[in-house]
Amino acid sequence: ELKLKQEKIPYRSQVEMNMKINNEKIGGCFADLIVFQPTNEIILELKRSKYITLDDIRQIKRYLEVSKIQLGIIVNASRNGRLNYKRILNANYKIL
Repeated sequence: ELKLKQEKIPYRSQVEMNMKINNEKIGGCFADLIVFQPTNEIILELKRSKYITLDDIRQIKRYLEVSKIQLGIIVNASRNGRLNYKRILNANYKIL
């Protein structure tokens, strides 16, 4: 977040996602960051583990679907100091 502030990039942190199962709202689902660009938004999920998992990918795909945002990025800072990332596109995104 510090770097986003320094670069004056608009964002919101810990954004609640309105997830539903069988039309019932599920609480406690928060995207780490949503970064605002001039033409769109990007969900940024920050992880600190050995590697990016399928659960991480499924999570951001759900967030993209409910938020109707086109792009999500998972950034993983592994314990060995390596930085990995994965771009995830919303397959249901409609370009107007």
